[in-house]
Amino acid sequence: QINVNDIPKGTSIIAQEFSPGKPDPSPLQVVMQHTTEPDNSTLKVLCEAEVEKAVGDQCSDSEGDSQALNEVVVKKLQELVEQTESNAMDMAAELESEIRSNMVEIETRGRKIVIRVQEKGSFSSGSAKLQTEFFPVLDKLIELLADIEGNIAVEGHTDNIPIHTAKFPSNWDLSTARALEVAHGLFDHGPLDQNRFTVTGMAATKPLVPNDTAEGRARNRRVEIILQEPVDPELKENIRKAREVDAGSFQG
Repeated sequence: QINVNDIPKGTSIIAQEFSPGKPDPSPLQVVMQHTTEPDNSTLKVLCEAEVEKAVGDQCSDSEGDSQALNEVVVKKLQELVEQTESNAMDMAAELESEIRSNMVEIETRGRKIVIRVQEKGSFSSGSAKLQTEFFPVLDKLIELLADIEGNIAVEGHTDNIPIHTAKFPSNWDLSTARALEVAHGLFDHGPLDQNRFTVTGMAATKPLVPNDTAEGRARNRRVEIILQEPVDPELKENIRKAREVDAGSFQG
């Protein structure tokens, strides 16, 4: 039973079977649900945490919203996050061999499933052309993404070592080109609707880990495929009603 003011807290999902021989798999080699702090108890705080992505533009900065989180909203949000976790686990099962070989990493953030494509096995150093051995992985991803509703963001990331070639004058060019290559690989040869996609190059602006070692820089060179599952219309409606009730109580 969930108290009215409690934020739904997902349970971490650690697919240890996908990391054989590693007693403590790193968070980026497993499927993991990031949760909010246990003391966070208002919709305003919820909107500042990762899990608030599930309610999108329904959140606001007004103080009255802090009392709007009712039991129905909490329960529904928890159900949606659990469904996302389940979908991520299904993906991890289908991509077991790729996760084992450190080609792909999966995690969840609220209603988002993040699929990280590492440079290893996908791109040669300084190149934005997908290697042929990655094509079977693309086929799997197309099939998996086709079965789940939601918008798909493809983000290219590099390390902080500058690149300056005729084809790629900067890391911005390389990261954008890699993101485009992966996006085209996903929607050019399958049922995925291009209208679901956004493509962005991030260069070295969002490192996963510090760039002070070769291993860290390798981790940061990746393309992320981020599936944002849609907000349930019922949840939006319940939040709207809760806000109206709260506003009426405040005025009274």
